[in-house]
Amino acid sequence: LSCALAGVVSTVFMFFDPLYLRILRNLSPFFIGLLIAVIPAAQALISFVFSRSVQLFGVANLLFFSILAAFLAVVLHRLIQSDTSLLFFILPFFLLGINWGLSNSAMITAVNEVIAPRKIGAALGTIATIWNIVGSILLAVSAAIFHSVEMQTSFLPAFHSAINFNIIFSAIVLAIS
Repeated sequence: LSCALAGVVSTVFMFFDPLYLRILRNLSPFFIGLLIAVIPAAQALISFVFSRSVQLFGVANLLFFSILAAFLAVVLHRLIQSDTSLLFFILPFFLLGINWGLSNSAMITAVNEVIAPRKIGAALGTIATIWNIVGSILLAVSAAIFHSVEMQTSFLPAFHSAINFNIIFSAIVLAIS
């Protein structure tokens, strides 16, 4: 579930956020890249504290925290308006990075703990495939929602409509977890 949600937030938001920042905020590609760099920075931060976090919370709880971080990032995206402070983006981007870092690290740890050594590669490949398939499907659905709304209104209401769909999906994943 954590990796499926990570697939969604990584594909959907890596597609829509730069569009928002370029089209509505007219930011340069360089500045957009700098702002989005918060995501891998947070992911790298996880790598420094992951070992200790596993000892404190356990892998299953870290996967749940990952899902919670992704859900909060998606909900925070719904608050974005045409005049939202660029500093605001640091929080949802940081949460996305936490989601990615925890999903990747906890997934690998969990697989190594419970899967027979000869099946680890297949398990990791399956999880990565789920990550990419779910992300691709939800990006396609989000883009279809965005496009159908944008044809009738403008970018921001279409952006919010795509976000609303992702909030529903994320809430379902959170409830299941």
